[in-house]
Amino acid sequence: MTSLVIRIGLLTLVFASILSWVYDITEDQIAAQKAQFEEAQKVAALKTTPYDSPLIQSSHALTVDDLPDPAPISLAYWDQKPQAALIEVVTPDGYSGDIRLLIALSYEGSLIGISVLEHRETPGLGDAIEASKSPWISQFNGESLATTPYDGWMNYRRLGTFDTISSATITS
Repeated sequence: MTSLVIRIGLLTLVFASILSWVYDITEDQIAAQKAQFEEAQKVAALKTTPYDSPLIQSSHALTVDDLPDPAPISLAYWDQKPQAALIEVVTPDGYSGDIRLLIALSYEGSLIGISVLEHRETPGLGDAIEASKSPWISQFNGESLATTPYDGWMNYRRLGTFDTISSATITS
């Protein structure tokens, strides 16, 4: 019995070491791919809005009611004129955890686009928030409080203006 426990302990130690080694050798590559993906999402959120690279990180963050953390803001300029703001919002209200969004607003206050940076929503239902899975998220493009009153932004299908993925998921 003691021999079996020692063998199991040694195997656990070997596999833990292998996992640690794999993590160490892939950590930088994973971080680089994540940064590359997030940069591509910024470009996708800004769509056709011209801007000079790189985006300028604002020293201010947006405090949003009901969100736990302030939302960092990046500013897009074209020829030294403000064009848009990119706001990274993390909402804890996803079905299976946080949803990280990148929201692009024009200088005039209309929504340019939204990109999903990260989520753990149910495949086939909640993952419809991804532009690659469904056009659902594009329904907000061009909208603002000037075009859709505050009450129209309610997240219940019968009360709001926008489709809420048939109100079957908390995601929307």
